[in-house]
Amino acid sequence: MLNPLSSMIIYTLVFSFFLRVQPKPGNPSGLHEYSLWLLCGMLPWNFYQNCVTGSIAGLLGNANLIKKTYFPRELIPASVIAANLVMHFIEMSILLVVLLAFGDWRALVFLPLTLVFILVVAVFGLGFGLLFSVLNVYFVISSTSPVSCS
Repeated sequence: MLNPLSSMIIYTLVFSFFLRVQPKPGNPSGLHEYSLWLLCGMLPWNFYQNCVTGSIAGLLGNANLIKKTYFPRELIPASVIAANLVMHFIEMSILLVVLLAFGDWRALVFLPLTLVFILVVAVFGLGFGLLFSVLNVYFVISSTSPVSCS
């Protein structure tokens, strides 16, 4: 929770105060607060980024578990996605409360569409996470194997 908040504070300081960027109110959202506008875009991006990077490191990080027992290897990246999905729902619920506290009741209208969007991003992150985790294992193993010089 500190990572999105600290990023939001830094971006708000840089763009609002130093660069004097004033975005137009969103249409149809009508967001006037730059920090809330920024947080609405940063949370899904951070979720996707955490899903892919966590999935990439998952197979190599659990190599001993994979060697000792048989289970579907896809469960490791899927568990990373599931853990990030729980954290993302907590972050998005806090964002929803803050949006409602600032008087933006239109956020409730877009809630079902937002849930569908979150699930699409999760599936997209799982796909890229599976792809890049396999490529990571392949290139790490091929780079550590001895090369024969004949």
